[in-house]
Amino acid sequence: AGRRYFPATLHVPWLAFKGPVLDVAYPRERLRSYRDVDVLVPAYGLRDAVELLEGAGWALADRNWRLILDTMAGEVHLQREGCGPLDLHWTLVFDEHLRETFRFDVDAMITRSRTVDVGGMEVRTFDPADTLLHLSVHASLEGGGRLVWLKDIDVAARQVERWDDVVE
Repeated sequence: AGRRYFPATLHVPWLAFKGPVLDVAYPRERLRSYRDVDVLVPAYGLRDAVELLEGAGWALADRNWRLILDTMAGEVHLQREGCGPLDLHWTLVFDEHLRETFRFDVDAMITRSRTVDVGGMEVRTFDPADTLLHLSVHASLEGGGRLVWLKDIDVAARQVERWDDVVE
């Protein structure tokens, strides 16, 4: 399934987060459901990533570019026949003003990323500390209204070996 999402020719550093890469942290496969795939690229690579995805049959679902530019939205949404939605992020916090408070160093997170096996495909994702931090901020910004988000945080916390990494 992963090969359907991203073209092999992407020359921009990228990683997947949430969704299918969280499923591998659970004790049994398919305990964690998801509806879309979230992909993170550095800001400088967003245009190249969109162009490559469009060349692989993906189409931008977003049409309100005035709103996207006014809010400096941290992601764009793509769709493709036969695939679930793909959210392409250039930052981890959607809203420009909240990014002032919750600063993530995307380049450093991509550098620290690790490889996991998702359905027989090697996929880069956050290291355990970055996974925990992102999930915690994401759940709090979204209101913490889903029990599954708390379980994700619990599962992610159990994978952290060095708590100094979280603090740092």
